[in-house]
Amino acid sequence: MSDIVEKALLIIKQCGSNGISKNELAERLNINLGILNKVLNDLIELGTIREVRNPSKNDVKLVAIEGEVHKEFLEVIKEIPCFSCPNILSCGEGQEASPVKCYILTKWLDIMVSKDH
Repeated sequence: MSDIVEKALLIIKQCGSNGISKNELAERLNINLGILNKVLNDLIELGTIREVRNPSKNDVKLVAIEGEVHKEFLEVIKEIPCFSCPNILSCGEGQEASPVKCYILTKWLDIMVSKDH
């Protein structure tokens, strides 16, 4: 990761959940918005930041994505029954096996929803 990318990520992380605007970040890094946009695209592709839009203020903030979120997400993904299903290659809309008709997937989704409540 280049020095400017690391500095940008550090500043974004320091701003926490409030985030930081592109203009403020460009000012802190002392770079123009064209260069900053390339840096931000790299960070977004890496999954380390995201843009949070606030339509009422016509505003976009940059917020860091913490690693724990990724780990939690990956753990949930690993549990999805579809990935270990022997019918996965023949499952789909209009097929004999489909997510809409799948008892195992429905049961798993019910369990996941009940965990959140």
